[in-house]
Amino acid sequence: MKLCALQFVCVLLMLSLTAAGPTSGHDGQMTPMEERNELLRRGEAALAHGDVGQAMEAFERASAMMHAPDSEMGLVRTYMQNGAYQRALSFAAHAAGAHREVSAGSVLYAWLLHVGGQTTFAQRVINEIEAKKPGDALVTQVRTQLRSPAPVANGALLTTPWRIAPFDPSAELSATAHVVCSGMLIDGGRHALVPLAQLGEARVWWVRNGLGRRRAAQVERRVESLGLMLLRLDDPIDGASGLVLASRDPFPGSPGFAFDYTAAPDATPAWPLLHVGFIGKPDGNSGLSKLGIKLLAGAQGGPVFDNRGHFIGIALRNTDGQDRLLPVSVLRHEFGEIFGSIADQASAQRMTFDAIYESAMPATVQAIIEP
Repeated sequence: MKLCALQFVCVLLMLSLTAAGPTSGHDGQMTPMEERNELLRRGEAALAHGDVGQAMEAFERASAMMHAPDSEMGLVRTYMQNGAYQRALSFAAHAAGAHREVSAGSVLYAWLLHVGGQTTFAQRVINEIEAKKPGDALVTQVRTQLRSPAPVANGALLTTPWRIAPFDPSAELSATAHVVCSGMLIDGGRHALVPLAQLGEARVWWVRNGLGRRRAAQVERRVESLGLMLLRLDDPIDGASGLVLASRDPFPGSPGFAFDYTAAPDATPAWPLLHVGFIGKPDGNSGLSKLGIKLLAGAQGGPVFDNRGHFIGIALRNTDGQDRLLPVSVLRHEFGEIFGSIADQASAQRMTFDAIYESAMPATVQAIIEP
């Protein structure tokens, strides 16, 4: 018990020093604690500007100086902004378990589980920390979002070091910009596909992926028959490599992994949400299938993958409110070679949830408009 109390006091002291910011010792040199606080400040600044390498170095140095939750949460978020979801999830589990006296570590871990399709486990993490810290405002806020049909990162949940969203290093958008739906990058990040109904009359379009990278886009083609719009990005989004396409459309009852973002009244960056289920039956003679996967976010247009990580189609909501899968065969026929390479189905192995999530982060985008 004495050791736990001592650890708690150390954490409180560390957090108070961090909040106070760096000062100089009597000899003009920074103390070790002041140096560590400066490293944390540099790490957050680098992450906000999209410099993942500098952020990684700063947070790692701070972690080497003290085993504390703030630097570890900084590293978790740096891994996420670098597209390393599996590493981030593993390290977030460590940060939550090793620092149970700080609720923020568990909040960040629970959110990563939730966006990766492990909502039941995320709720269990929140239940455990709530039992230890009843009435904690941050825990209450994240629980509300985890239970919401349209979860968003807002308010205190966007505070560093536990921020549950990526940074967008591009210039700030106008106050009227907002996320209207999801989409997906194709053609090595040079083009994007978004639902036509959602973006038909917007004045300005932007797309931003799960790593916080955003580009302006122009309408290249409207495909009324598919309900899609092809956008050409002003500059390619780096790291959005070509999709690996399934060699055939999915069978009814086969596993599906659908991604989307919550539509929001503002343009706050977010990590995509993964929803897991089974592909539905063919939908009449339309050539489409019922999606069969419940999309809680309600923002259509995101990609769907099979359990080998191969792209099998786009999730679209029809005018009757039903979710359907626009299959890979139809998309390949319409958009040809810019869509991606066809997988060797026989040689591919099944992927874990976290591996599929990691592969989809760079390709799944928020579609943002400025009216």
